Amino acid sequence: MLRCDPDVLFVGDLPDQETAQLALHAAMTGHRVLTALSANNAVGGIQRLRELGLDPASIALATAGIISQRLVRRPCSQCATPYEPNAIALQRLGLSTSDGPYLQSVGCDACRQTGFSGRVALVEVLELDDVVRRRIVEGASLESLWQETLGRGGSLWEDAREKVRQGLTTVEEVTRALFDYPFPEVKRG
Repeated sequence: MLRCDPDVLFVGDLPDQETAQLALHAAMTGHRVLTALSANNAVGGIQRLRELGLDPASIALATAGIISQRLVRRPCSQCATPYEPNAIALQRLGLSTSDGPYLQSVGCDACRQTGFSGRVALVEVLELDDVVRRRIVEGASLESLWQETLGRGGSLWEDAREKVRQGLTTVEEVTRALFDYPFPEVKRG
């Protein structure tokens, strides 16, 4: 494929070291390579590349960024009504009752009694700058990379808070979808 000199390559998955090395080589020779990785978050993508046996310096050099997403259900717009979520769930998410109104759907014919209609993506983007690249080469732990990047802002939790405020999803749906995601300290101010 590389002999055809494509500008962009889409690699459906990186199941093994050989495929990952070919994709990394293509990226290092000036091709834009888009691929999917199985990871819990954007920083976990770095860990997944390490687990595939790729050289940390090559990972740092060839990776421009990683996007992580989780799909959550939207409340049905036909039967959505304001409600007050559990106070502990709100606190855990870093929200208060004044951040509402919060919407919840009870179910109707339009949503087939599910209370949900469609999905919305929770997204985080990890852009690799020189500092992050250096930390990858140094072999920084996943936790420290997360704290130095997404732990400061732009995590899935922050996007989730905003989507809940906008009424695009519910507190409970976010909690369900992000149960295994690192939870940052909530900055008040």
